[in-house]
Amino acid sequence: MERDKRTVSRRRTRLRSGKLARPDGTFLIDCIIHDRSEEGAHLRVATSESVPDHVLLFDDELSSLMPAEVAWRRPEEVGIRFMPDLKISGARAIARNLTGKYYAV
Repeated sequence: MERDKRTVSRRRTRLRSGKLARPDGTFLIDCIIHDRSEEGAHLRVATSESVPDHVLLFDDELSSLMPAEVAWRRPEEVGIRFMPDLKISGARAIARNLTGKYYAV
């Protein structure tokens, strides 16, 4: 069994929806936020291969945008580590553009 390396405990999120975007704000893929902590989140995605190493996570419920880096991958899951010190250029416009429904093709 793999040892949990988190320094902050995670909280279940009742599987709320989110979106992943490239650092420039371009929509990538819908995701389900399985659980999260102050430091990161466990996401379910259609395929982790389409997720680059650095992303923006838009939480639909909170309407929040957070820069992150991928910490681990599985075929349909990714673990991300939040990077709160990284400033997002045009964050309000990106969040506004990610609000609503997107459909990955």
